[in-house]
Amino acid sequence: MNKLFFFILLFSINISMSAQNTISLDQAYQYINSTDGIPDNVSYIKDINNKLDPFIGTWKGSYDNKIFEIKFEKKINDGNSDLFWDRLYGRLLVKNSINGAVLFNSMSNNLADTGVMSGFTFQRNTYMLDFVYKSECNDVGMVYIEKSNNIPNSITLYFNRNSNLIYDMSSQCPNYRDYKTLLPLNKITLTKQ
Repeated sequence: MNKLFFFILLFSINISMSAQNTISLDQAYQYINSTDGIPDNVSYIKDINNKLDPFIGTWKGSYDNKIFEIKFEKKINDGNSDLFWDRLYGRLLVKNSINGAVLFNSMSNNLADTGVMSGFTFQRNTYMLDFVYKSECNDVGMVYIEKSNNIPNSITLYFNRNSNLIYDMSSQCPNYRDYKTLLPLNKITLTKQ
């Protein structure tokens, strides 16, 4: 009888602790922007409201003589440390719109590879993803995607290049001063395929 009581007590404590260790993506953003950060007892940042689901799929758009195709997939409970996330990953195909030449292709890359967008959290209704293409040319930064309210089956995408690198990188990156990032620095619209 004591063993049964002890087992039920441990099971109840475990369920209680699990519930306390899960927060939503929106809560994660609030914590990240506070001075304390995400509490140590949080182990899972979950897409509780399924806010990531509308982004899942393949999206296409064009800008500045480039055609962009991005395939977003959702990973549940993703991580390998003390903190796990529900997040989006985006694989990218960029082609020259004039001659069709492939400029970049990460469609078959592993999720941890360079050139794959790695999701983070929401800032209001905008989802943020890290992106690294050519770090030596400072072609790294944050990608922001947001569902369009005006156009069904479309999202807007904006790339914000890392502004922390202010030193001259011309020795590492040919034509650094004239270098154009892979993703556009202006907002573009992508349509779901």
